[in-house]
Amino acid sequence: MSTIRKTASMTEKSVDRIKAEARARWDKLTDEDFDSIKTSVAELATRLQARYGLTAEEAKKQADEFMATVNEAASDAYDRAVAALDDAAHRVDQVVKDNAWATVGGALLLGGIIGYLMGSEPHHRSRW
Repeated sequence: MSTIRKTASMTEKSVDRIKAEARARWDKLTDEDFDSIKTSVAELATRLQARYGLTAEEAKKQADEFMATVNEAASDAYDRAVAALDDAAHRVDQVVKDNAWATVGGALLLGGIIGYLMGSEPHHRSRW
């Protein structure tokens, strides 16, 4: 499996883990609640207040803590994605360096095919 696919899989697992933690922590929140919350701390705090009878201060504290966790996971996922793309770029660079003539030949062949296809389009003659 490629590094990029592994990173995407790890990111999906992180998102699923965070959702599961949120659902376990706040089992009174509905799917609609979770859909409407998205990234809004204020909306999460409002929903927590309504469903659990928390004070505004306690609801905001819990929402802030949870969003900090989400932001940390997102930052980690971003860092892993950047590292995977950097690794992929270095691998491509190394393949091109190791196979310079094959790369040049492939580029020439591709350019020739594109040029032929563009040149073989039917020409429309104007009546004027």
